[in-house]
Amino acid sequence: MAVLPTGNLPEVTFQQQPGRTWYIDKASNRIRGECSDWLSVRQAVEIILNVERFRWQIYRPYSGMQWDGLIGQDPGYVASELQRRITEALTMDDRVRGISNFSYTVEGDNAKAWCNLFRAHRNDIAAAMNIPPGDFRWYAAFHDEGDHPHVHIQTRKTLCPGFFDVSTASHGGIMVAREFVAGNLSPAAQRYGFWEGGYLCFEEDSDAQIVLRELMDRGLYTAPVNEYFGPGEYSKCIDDTIRVCHPDYWRAHEAGLTQSAQQPKVKERER
Repeated sequence: MAVLPTGNLPEVTFQQQPGRTWYIDKASNRIRGECSDWLSVRQAVEIILNVERFRWQIYRPYSGMQWDGLIGQDPGYVASELQRRITEALTMDDRVRGISNFSYTVEGDNAKAWCNLFRAHRNDIAAAMNIPPGDFRWYAAFHDEGDHPHVHIQTRKTLCPGFFDVSTASHGGIMVAREFVAGNLSPAAQRYGFWEGGYLCFEEDSDAQIVLRELMDRGLYTAPVNEYFGPGEYSKCIDDTIRVCHPDYWRAHEAGLTQSAQQPKVKERER
């Protein structure tokens, strides 16, 4: 039995279709009528260059531009690879015959470019630091040092209302807003903090672990379980640090005295 048709087959012809398509008004992000000719080609080019190839199932596999793998690479490599990738992406549209007069400008050595880079990848940075994107806040300082431009980034993660895990280029720790101190930290814990700008601050080396211990005791913070800590390991690490670095607090904690209402003497910041 024949699988393919046999005999005289009709001749197949190809017909060039007009380039008329819907016009996207970028000012309102809405479709406004139709467009054709050079305007439809320009719109197609803009869409291709702003869609990451192979990422979105709504598009055909080879639609869009492959930007992945270029960010953060050497400018010389990026320039040569960009020309190849852009040419490959745009010529998928048969209305584009070729690309000429390709030029580029390196803008990575200024604060605005770095800021845009961080904004574009803030969720990736948050994920790498195990911070939920909604709790992630960042600040950065740009250093234009000749052939070594770079930034120092500072981040803030909300542990629970009024409690912030802060990371800086040199140091970090936990900052507690004044109005959340008395009702959530025992006097024994408060003794290990210092006041700065309306926050009771606990340095990251060992003091911050006391805050984490009390938040976990009160059910305000859940010990993470991830690729670094299995179940129970995070809490054990916190307890071991407190036991070694702050034995007085640990004895009070084990004796159930961390709920005392006695007013603490909080140390002032050394200047």
